Amino acid sequence: MFADDTNLTAVGKTLGEAEERAGVDLKNVQKWLSLNKLSLNIAKTEYILIASRHKINTIDIQSTVKITNQPVKRVKFTKVLGVQIDEYLSWNQHIEYIANKISSGIGAIRTLRAFTDAKTLVLVYNALIQPYFDYCCEVWDTLGKGLSERLQKLQNRAARLIMNLKNEHGQSVLARNSLGWKSLEERRVEMKARIMYKTVNMLAPSRLCDLFQNVNQITDYNLRGSFTTIGIPMPKTEYLKI
Repeated sequence: MFADDTNLTAVGKTLGEAEERAGVDLKNVQKWLSLNKLSLNIAKTEYILIASRHKINTIDIQSTVKITNQPVKRVKFTKVLGVQIDEYLSWNQHIEYIANKISSGIGAIRTLRAFTDAKTLVLVYNALIQPYFDYCCEVWDTLGKGLSERLQKLQNRAARLIMNLKNEHGQSVLARNSLGWKSLEERRVEMKARIMYKTVNMLAPSRLCDLFQNVNQITDYNLRGSFTTIGIPMPKTEYLKI
């Protein structure tokens, strides 16, 4: 959590139920602020409704979240711990955000290429570009094929610039192989594997470990491989089973 940012989450089966729960939490926050002689900048306070595209588009009632009878601005996307989240959880906004940042980094590599060697350009890549590819990718790896290919093209472009290769068939793979880079999809799979290893071995934060149950906790049978197999939480709707 950032030093000056606070996020509240309210869940409800209906819009009214979610608003009611959010209102209770906001009253508690306002009370705490008053007791500690602090104030909330309502102009910078905002909220977002997160649901399926169908539910968002079929909401007839205008949601009203208020603090001390002052309405809070509703937004379609917001940043949470550096990740852009939209009301559909589609990751379009986040990929657009990091793609712009990465493009700026690639521009820096293009400018520096005439003055330095490939080894130094790799250091620039690792400092200005790679962190955007990696940050929280375990969360947004459900980005879909189109967005995944967009990011891969950016990595390919950076690799070709560093190795001074043209944009021709096979040159992107040649550049990545020469640099010892894996594709972004392979890299994201490895990072997810690391976090799941930590989860299975109770090395991750407890709130993450609690999301999964070992198969031995689900059944009394001593199943083959049950010590390394985890039970995935079952979805409650047909929508999430897809």
